[in-house]
Amino acid sequence: MAYVQPPERVTRTADTATGPGPLTQIHHRRAEGISTRRLVLALDVVVLGSFVAIVPHTVTLVYATLVLLALKSVGVYGARLMPRVSDDLPRILAAVSVPAIILPWIASDQFAVHLAERIPALLLALVIGRSLTYWVLHRARATGLRLERVLIVGAGEHGRDLARILVERPRFGLEPVGFVDEAAIAPLPHPLLGGVDDLPRLIAVHGIDRVIVAEWEGDDEDLMHMLRACTEHRVHVHVAPRLFQLGTAPSGPFTDWVWTTPLVRLAETPQRTRAWQGKRVMDVVAAVGIGILTTPVWLGAALAVRLSSPGPVLFRQIRVTEGGRLFELLKFRTMPVNDGSDTRWGDGGERPTKAGAFLRRTGIDELPQLVNILRGEMSLVGPRPERPFFVERFEGSIEGYRDRLRVPAGLTGWAQVHGLRGETSIQERVMFDNEYIEYWSLWRDVVILVRTVKAFLVGEGR
Repeated sequence: MAYVQPPERVTRTADTATGPGPLTQIHHRRAEGISTRRLVLALDVVVLGSFVAIVPHTVTLVYATLVLLALKSVGVYGARLMPRVSDDLPRILAAVSVPAIILPWIASDQFAVHLAERIPALLLALVIGRSLTYWVLHRARATGLRLERVLIVGAGEHGRDLARILVERPRFGLEPVGFVDEAAIAPLPHPLLGGVDDLPRLIAVHGIDRVIVAEWEGDDEDLMHMLRACTEHRVHVHVAPRLFQLGTAPSGPFTDWVWTTPLVRLAETPQRTRAWQGKRVMDVVAAVGIGILTTPVWLGAALAVRLSSPGPVLFRQIRVTEGGRLFELLKFRTMPVNDGSDTRWGDGGERPTKAGAFLRRTGIDELPQLVNILRGEMSLVGPRPERPFFVERFEGSIEGYRDRLRVPAGLTGWAQVHGLRGETSIQERVMFDNEYIEYWSLWRDVVILVRTVKAFLVGEGR
């Protein structure tokens, strides 16, 4: 293999001048091949559908649906580098077995036994189908029919070793295109294409499918921003854990091995998952239901505010939500009317009205935000919305503040259930908000809602 000595730092290569736009090229490459995870999912749907056809019954349909949901929840449909049936088998076994526990409660004893006797055949069909799919995938990769283009972040020893392994072992189906780093101090087997700031452009120009972070000596904050941009553009990102030689690599569906190097795949951006659509459905259903159930509370609160002090019933204030969009947040007014609330932190020493103090203590003042949720301006759970004046102020002084605007603002949030309300640390709120976004799940939303209700019931809400 010929080695070339790259320049100290390449910021632009010859093919970048006429390169396509970021999304166009990335989406084009995604359409060139069949997604492995979609192929496996489709095959599982066919197998489970056939199972329902062979044992036709409503209970069978319920069981098959639960199995499919369980398979998805255990991570067998992830964008893995080298999927293996041996890795999937324990998860498939659990996904098939656990839903069977409910059969005695939803079916007659005779039919439950009849269905249970056929579950081993279902398990065998799922394993055989998956084995054939993976065999075809591995053959396509080894023969070059299913190649994925890769950028390697880190031009040091680990990065060079990883590039060598990918070239010498084509069965991984990964084609190294070049390196991303601030400089190279040794000859590289592939060109140094630019620095980490160039990642989005390089992904677009070179049609990159995956980014592998082999090592990184620069600023972690800069790298995180760029990697988030990669996942938002549907590019898979893998990171080699530090000190993995000491067994620090986590086990599970998000970890792949490239020869002797473990790579942890970053989770897909939450907003691009189907579960995120379920979040919106949950928002609308819950907002309508809570609104109907609390109608008498709305009427009583409106009357109390009207009688407590001159001014409107509703407090309206411009706030910032997902992507920096502005919207008008609604609350029951709890303070005397003033004109400085948009640029004043806290309450400025003013005391709420008697009715307002009660509304705040019970959280009733937040009920009108259900309207904001129905409008799509907010969610039940998410980072609390802030005023534009303070967003501009904080994003210039607090690391990661802008990142919390990746999702819609929420009525309650991960920071709030940890007691970070009112005049508490903004930096800690930002840390909790970004943690919520990175590790989001529908189940975590449910947990936050339950903890919010509990906090108000025991008097910890305010």
